[in-house]
Amino acid sequence: MDGVEGMGPELIGAYAYLLDLIYSRAGFSRRDDGALAGRLGCSKRKAKVLTDALIEHGKIQVSGEFLTQKEAEQHSNTRRTQSEANANNGRAGGEKSGEVRKNKA
Repeated sequence: MDGVEGMGPELIGAYAYLLDLIYSRAGFSRRDDGALAGRLGCSKRKAKVLTDALIEHGKIQVSGEFLTQKEAEQHSNTRRTQSEANANNGRAGGEKSGEVRKNKA
């Protein structure tokens, strides 16, 4: 809450929506002011103004044609690393289990 103090309700709402969007898309979301406008119930021009303000405040960043946020990227990388580790551990466990069953037969 400290990070949004003084931003005003419109900007806070846009920030919350964009964060949800960025997190749901693995840390990156294509910038689409038209789609954002539809979701926020405002004009495309207003959506652009809000997004630009969030970029100026350092709340979100631009990477090529994508919007991102540092913590969302880190969270996504952590989840991806954990998922890969879980998959590798599951595969190793399955192989070991298969060997044990094969040797029992």
